[in-house]
Amino acid sequence: MAGIHDIARASGLTKDQVDEVFQQVLVTLCRGECVRVNGFGTFRLATYKGRTLTTPAVNDGKPMVLPDTLTVKFKQSGQAKQTVNSNIKYRAYKPPAKSAKSAKSAKSA
Repeated sequence: MAGIHDIARASGLTKDQVDEVFQQVLVTLCRGECVRVNGFGTFRLATYKGRTLTTPAVNDGKPMVLPDTLTVKFKQSGQAKQTVNSNIKYRAYKPPAKSAKSAKSAKSA
């Protein structure tokens, strides 16, 4: 997995400069604005609506209230999707092979 140091080295920027870019993305998101990076994708905030859970094993069965929470969503651009898919044979990641046991448990679920 690439980190800030790898991105800095590849781009010719310092680690602090790359870190500042990501900090500014977070600041912009916290202001409620989307961040669009042309040819890459768009970052935006989304809200997970709060809900009430009842779990007998926790809290003596009393309802637990989970509040609304914010999360960062990312939607890749068409160009990014095309680039990733056209270079799929060069990816280092290989999904794990499904075993017969996991296939059976997936069918029963």
